[in-house]
Order: sequence, then C-alpha cells, then structure tokens
Amino acid sequence: MTYDYSCAVPSEIASVCAAVHEQIAIMQEQCALDSEQLMDLRLILSELMINGCEHGNRNDHGKRVHLHLTVTDTLIHIRVRDEGSGFELNLEKNAQNHLDCGGRGLRIVAKLVDEMDVKQNEVHCVLRRTRHFSPKW
Repeated sequence: MTYDYSCAVPSEIASVCAAVHEQIAIMQEQCALDSEQLMDLRLILSELMINGCEHGNRNDHGKRVHLHLTVTDTLIHIRVRDEGSGFELNLEKNAQNHLDCGGRGLRIVAKLVDEMDVKQNEVHCVLRRTRHFSPKW
C-alpha cells in the first residue's frame, strides 16, 4: 500500500486547516492509522504548514505552502516547503531558546517524528509506522 499526495495552498491559515483536515480524513480511510497516530499527524502537518505560512511566507497570500505526503506500510514521509528564504534549524536547549516566541512548533514536531531535516525552506520528516507514535519527551 502506498498513498501519495501533493498540494500547494495559499499562505492562509484557513487554507492550511482545510488541507490538513482533508488529508487526515483520507488517511483515516485509506492508511489504517489509529486515532492517536492521526492526532499526531494532524499536529505535525498543522505546525509545519502554519510555520511555512507565518515565518517562511510572512503571511503573503500570494505565496504558497507546498505539502508532499507519502504513506507506505512502514513509513510516513512528510515534506513541507514554503516560498521564503529559508532558515537554519537550531533545537539546542538553552535558556534563550526556551524564552523565544518562535520555534516551539518545530520543537513539538521534532519530538513526534523519528527524523527531521531542514534544508533552507523545506522541512522533511520521517515517521516509522512500526512503532506506536508517542512524543520523545
């Protein structure tokens, strides 16, 4: 079984929420994910795509956030790309980072996925379906 999906939505929270809602409903039907896995995926997709809208595209409705999602029997690959200039991921724990308003969404995502890589304006995440999804707190 392979489920493959790509879309590009305007940098609007309503468009992101609609795309995420649609994908969760489809994956619930077609990918045999349990409710906890679906809840984690909803959070991951929402955080990554909203991050692209707000920080990457600076809420410019003329720019898009791109999602590519692949679900197999063993893995889930998520790629989210915005049309901004990109950034460098820094998840180091220090007092300054924890007091900042930014970066919390990516910290949450990093705890929910098995692998996360950021290259300029694209975030790639991998989740292994052989394990039960749960945060690595």
